[in-house]
Amino acid sequence: MKKRLSLFLTLLLALTLLAGCAQSTNDVSSDVPETIKVGLNYELSGGVATYGQGLTSGVELAVEEINKNGGVLGKQLELVKVDNKSDNAEAANVSSRLATRDKVVAILGAATSGNTKAASPAANENKVPLISASATADDVTVDSNGKVREYIFKTCFSDSFQLMI
Repeated sequence: MKKRLSLFLTLLLALTLLAGCAQSTNDVSSDVPETIKVGLNYELSGGVATYGQGLTSGVELAVEEINKNGGVLGKQLELVKVDNKSDNAEAANVSSRLATRDKVVAILGAATSGNTKAASPAANENKVPLISASATADDVTVDSNGKVREYIFKTCFSDSFQLMI
């Protein structure tokens, strides 16, 4: 139940961010994309693949339902799914690719704190929101100096909060 709630909240946050990133409907241009691209940077293979596979399945199910009901702002959501192979370096590469080459409006994932922290610099540099549903490390959204990472979000409790309970 907690996993479903976390996934739902992640998707809700992503869609809220997408609405803010959309172009005005008054803008008549041939450069306006027909779909809204959302990147998935999940662990689909490797040591923690079960985390990424489960999250991906949930996101795909939610996007299918959203698209059946008219999409977001009248546009269909398009998932750009890339396997970070449960590897920090690959998670960083995937984040960079999704932000620059694939031009996604948001990145969902990675599933683990380490991979999320590795993927964060590219998302921050390119001003693409990155949302993790399961990264719990305290320093995922805040650096060691207490500075907030502007484009990095998570939908679950931090480790330090969980220890208090």
